[in-house]
Amino acid sequence: MTRLYILLCASMLLVGQGVFSQSRLPDIFDCRIQQYFQQDDNGVLFDLLIEPKTAFVQETKGASLLVDRSSGKVLTKAHALGFLPNYVPDVAELGNDKQSFKVRYTTPSGPYLHLAYLEIKTYALTKQKPFVLIDGESVFSGVCK
Repeated sequence: MTRLYILLCASMLLVGQGVFSQSRLPDIFDCRIQQYFQQDDNGVLFDLLIEPKTAFVQETKGASLLVDRSSGKVLTKAHALGFLPNYVPDVAELGNDKQSFKVRYTTPSGPYLHLAYLEIKTYALTKQKPFVLIDGESVFSGVCK
């Protein structure tokens, strides 16, 4: 009976550690771009990184996107992300083991309104968390640490 109790307690401890470690998210997400899509005139998305035609696009693959979790502010400037670091972030959800990290971006001022949306699947069971960033008509995806 004592062995069963010890086994049960050890199992609960291991499960508890898995849940606890899942809830520990970084203060800064370090995201790497793996795909960069744009829409053609027929409404079809195509991946610009499959056959990059310009240095601008070539520099995008593997580019780092650092995002402050508490504010949503983008701390780096990957070329393809243009003015995203200058956008005003609005964190909708900080993310946890059940919800994605979600942030909306808008331009601070100017004659045109620009919008972007970032979602990081913080609930993913993998160490690296998948992300998608929609910036105007561009879509970026990859993984974050």
